[in-house]
Parts: sequence; structure tokens; C-alpha cells
Amino acid sequence: GTAFLTSKGVRRILSKTGPVLSPQGDEFSAENIIERVTFEGGASLDVGQTTEPLLDAVRGLRGSFTKDSAARFARGMLDAASHQELFLTAHQPDIAQALSLVSFDGAIGASTCPTQFHSTRCTSDFLGVFDANLSVNRADYFLERERNVRVTLAPETEPTVTVTLVYRN
Repeated sequence: GTAFLTSKGVRRILSKTGPVLSPQGDEFSAENIIERVTFEGGASLDVGQTTEPLLDAVRGLRGSFTKDSAARFARGMLDAASHQELFLTAHQPDIAQALSLVSFDGAIGASTCPTQFHSTRCTSDFLGVFDANLSVNRADYFLERERNVRVTLAPETEPTVTVTLVYRN
């Protein structure tokens, strides 16, 4: 199987486990992981790049398990998965199906129309907004992002969708 964990997901896990030490003795916490990944590792948070600070934090998590910390780690993993910051896949069909049922596999599910609309025209629509900071200055770390999606459905007219993206520095 495969696990995809964002740096925000690591932060969510660290908020449950508390700070951890990397094999080199560096402390990683929910408060410093994003900054360390961004400025020490040079990765964009939105594209899933692997960086040394992020790997060190995960290694620190793995290396410090007790029965109690393993339970906190599991709660953090569940929290990250439920916020779509952790995706898991498995080769075993039964496990893959279970991950899909709870939307932990990252797939965009097939959409079906509600039964009351089967006799009329019904369509599904998906929207994904992705940012990629390709500059070297990491200015996106300081940006506030806001998105608003407005869907208008009215009788006798075509549906309309208005997407508004706002970036504040």
C-alpha cells in the first residue's frame, strides 16, 4: 500500500502526540513543523513534496512509540485522514474497499443523481483548486487564501457556477 501525508497532516498528528525528536535530536512540534518544512526543506506545502524536515519528524514519531503514544498517534492519523491530509491505499481488496468507503483513499467518488431526479436531466460537477509556488522567495507562506463557490439553480434556466478566489498578502 501507499500513504500520502501532507505537512499539514503531520502537524495534525503532532498536535495529538506532542513534540517528537528526530534521530538527529531536533524537536518537531505542531507549532513549528510547517515553518521548518517551508524554510528548511524548501518545499511547497500544496504539492506533496518530500523534504528532510518532514521525513525527520515522521521518523521521530515512529521511533518514540509507547502504548499510550501509539493511541495518540492513531487519533492523529484518523484526524488527518478525516481532514483529507492523509490518504491510504492498499493492495488487499477488502482493505482497499474499507479505505474507499470512508473516503481515506483520495479518490473522487462516482456521483449518482438522487432518485427524485432520475426522470430529469441530472449532471455532476467537480472542482479542484491547486496552487504551485514556483518562485524561490516562498511568498505563498504568508498568503491568506479564500475561495467561494456559488451555485445557482433556478427553474427554466441553466445552472450557473461562480468561483471566486481571493489571495491576500
